[in-house]
Amino acid sequence: MGMGLSIKEQVRQGQRELESEIRSTNREIRKVENKKKTLEKRCKDYGAAGNRAASKNIARQIIQSNVEISMLNNLTGTLNGAIVGLSKVKSTIALQNTMNKVTVLMKKTNKKISLKDLNKQVSRFVKEIDMNEVLLDTLNDNISEAFPSNEDEEDELVEKIFDELNIEFASGFKEVPNSVETLEVRSLEDRLKHLNGV
Repeated sequence: MGMGLSIKEQVRQGQRELESEIRSTNREIRKVENKKKTLEKRCKDYGAAGNRAASKNIARQIIQSNVEISMLNNLTGTLNGAIVGLSKVKSTIALQNTMNKVTVLMKKTNKKISLKDLNKQVSRFVKEIDMNEVLLDTLNDNISEAFPSNEDEEDELVEKIFDELNIEFASGFKEVPNSVETLEVRSLEDRLKHLNGV
């Protein structure tokens, strides 16, 4: 890792180096797998020809290839684990930077706002809320008193409004029936006669 680089830059550089090593290891695994396939083909060919000693020698080389592939896969897993570790370091650095910014902001805010002023504002706000509640209660009481509490008072107030507006109702009106059943109209002709006033 480079000297004089910030921690963030060192982490980034370390991740790049690890990713490059993983790519190189994956290329090596592919080479060994291709070599293994060639050896398996040769082993089959010698076995088909009946050459047991040559087949046995090639089988040993296949075993070595399997061990080599296993070791390279373990190395890739270890390198991936190191990348995850560096990602955690990167996240921790980002969190630390954010917390530093929040701390600076809180210090600036604390310098600008005194605790006494804040308490005074909160107390004033609470008093205003209490006053508003009292006003609402009074208003609700006044509204309740303004509206009649029973039907007779309501009818009396309605009549006063009619008088103020010079509204008169003739007493010759028939009451409107409450339901269709009271009309006792059974057929279409009865309905028509009833509507025409016959």
